[in-house]
Amino acid sequence: MKIRHILYSMILLISSCDKDITAPLNGGKPILGKSSITDVMLKSAKLSGELLDDGLSKTSTRGFVITENTINPSLSDKVINVGLGTGKYEAIVDLKVNTKYIFSSFATNAHGTSYGDPVSFTSGDYSLPTLTTVQPKDILYTQVLIGGEVLTDGGATITERGFSFGTKTAPDNLGNGEKFPHDTKGLGAFVSVVVLLKENTKYYYRPYATNLKGTSYGPEANFTTLPYTVATVKTIAASNVSDNGVTLSGQITDLGGTNVMERGVCFSTNINPNTNDNKTYDPQISGNGLGSFTIDIGNLKANTIYYAKAYAINSKGTSFGDQISFTTKDINLPKSITVNHKVTNGVAPVDATITYDIYWTSSSGARKGWITKNLGAIREGSSANEKNINSSGWYFQFNRKQGYQSDENTRIPNINWNSLIQEDLNWQLSNDPCKLELGGKWRLPTMTEWSDERNTWNGEAFLSPMKIVSSAYLSSDGGRLSQWGISGNYWTSSQKSATIGFYLGGGGPSYYDRSDVKALAMPCRCISD
Repeated sequence: MKIRHILYSMILLISSCDKDITAPLNGGKPILGKSSITDVMLKSAKLSGELLDDGLSKTSTRGFVITENTINPSLSDKVINVGLGTGKYEAIVDLKVNTKYIFSSFATNAHGTSYGDPVSFTSGDYSLPTLTTVQPKDILYTQVLIGGEVLTDGGATITERGFSFGTKTAPDNLGNGEKFPHDTKGLGAFVSVVVLLKENTKYYYRPYATNLKGTSYGPEANFTTLPYTVATVKTIAASNVSDNGVTLSGQITDLGGTNVMERGVCFSTNINPNTNDNKTYDPQISGNGLGSFTIDIGNLKANTIYYAKAYAINSKGTSFGDQISFTTKDINLPKSITVNHKVTNGVAPVDATITYDIYWTSSSGARKGWITKNLGAIREGSSANEKNINSSGWYFQFNRKQGYQSDENTRIPNINWNSLIQEDLNWQLSNDPCKLELGGKWRLPTMTEWSDERNTWNGEAFLSPMKIVSSAYLSSDGGRLSQWGISGNYWTSSQKSATIGFYLGGGGPSYYDRSDVKALAMPCRCISD
């Protein structure tokens, strides 16, 4: 009976206790605090939760559930487990770009799983790149250095960067201006040299960068290319000044932006010479014309003050260096030469001591001296048609050194006559009677020198400084004197062919360049450099 009483009492006690116990909070499941999200990025975010109480049994798991598709995420969605125990906890979750998500915190114990309030958010999106513009540098006539910098890539790879460039404001890659892609990509600074621009022109540019979101531009900048100008020229002091020549030099120090087409020096006996006066240009100009050049000038007057300037011509016009001056030296040239001719030398037909007056001229450019009477003449002629051996001088066959004296009756020396001379040679110095008898720089004149001198005569040849007389010639067939007092004939050192030589021939005011057989014997005039 006692045992039954005890059992009954325990049942009453238990029944009494059941009636006094309150139902457990949240059914004994874990209790969660408020969830939050921070650091939302393109592809990640930080999730934060808090487990306030384990419930009636210890929590076995806790973390977050996240979904794109449902309003109330659960363990059937993506689960992120984060440790154990009560308190705050966090997790970094991987995301898709620009996507809407809903997440909740959760915790599980033996009594079940609890979820926090759902939190919705959208992951970060790509953005356009950001850029800054570098101001232009090294602005020249047809080129410039421009720059930009990609500061941020907007979260996506920079697939192209460069410059939009044009003569209108707000240039872009859509037709307003030209596009100049750079050969690099990504973040950071970049520069380009733009060439083939127009001079004196205003240009606008903006750096650009492109990612998968699109293309963005930096701030606009502008510049104006330099205008072409005339070249900058320096005149260098004269050198090698002589009585009839000088060396003049110049230097192009700045092209003015465009190539120099001609450069040289101009000079005059008047101050401030220009290219309308005497000018000599540099025929060796090459490349763009920059640098120094030197020009030799002849045919100047002795003891004369000259003024000179270097000049240069480009597409913008003609520019000049500073004026310089120089004075040619005074002539100290012999006025005559005395020669003791001897038959034994194989040139003179007779012994004679003769003084030749010298006429100095620049008819052929550089100053040269001529004897004013025929070689072998005792005196100058008294008239154009005088017939006198003293003014006729000696006669010579072409490229032969033996001279002959002749009147209409006698020829000295009276040796066998060579009626045919056939050799493909100009008159050689070894046979030149001027060189052999007068020495120094004396020689027979060329056809060009005779022509240049003849062109200076005004009227009668006899009235010129050369005192030309009609000394005629000795015929090729026997050496007879012909046309004495009628025609004047003077050999040059130039041949026309193996049998023909050039000579100056004519009479009165009419003398011309002529040619005839080399076997003729004609008088000679001598010239000295």
